[in-house]
Amino acid sequence: MAETKMIWKGALHIGDEPGIFGDSAYVGLTCELPFTLYRFTDKGSDKVQLLVETSPVRTFQAYPGHEVTVTAFEPPTQPGAHWTERRLGDVRRMTSDGPAPMALDVDLSSVRGKRLFLSLKVRVDTSVPAGLFDDFEILRLSLVTQDHRYYSSFGFDAADR
Repeated sequence: MAETKMIWKGALHIGDEPGIFGDSAYVGLTCELPFTLYRFTDKGSDKVQLLVETSPVRTFQAYPGHEVTVTAFEPPTQPGAHWTERRLGDVRRMTSDGPAPMALDVDLSSVRGKRLFLSLKVRVDTSVPAGLFDDFEILRLSLVTQDHRYYSSFGFDAADR
């Protein structure tokens, strides 16, 4: 049975014209939302879905659309080593004719550990001429998981336990 859980809810204005949305925090041309997923058990599917809800997106036909990526950050395995950053799956594109909310299928089988440090990044399509960039709001990020295998929290919960 699929279960949908909210990771984050708010109003972030992404684009090149501050002040269009009076109820949103303006973040510029890109925005990254960090979150932690927790694995309850080793049994079940490692495939989850992220739902990205936005205000209406308006892109031009000849251009690729806004870039959306999901990245895993893995802690070092040895003292003094650095965290590893790895994109999960292909770059997705958010466009005017795309579904709302945008559903991102993510395979977590390659990410090790019980706590998974992930981020969702949205970047405005800057291949269009300046002044024609799209402005929209990111409103909610949710997790769809099977059989209660994962739960989430906003931000990186990197505290030792």
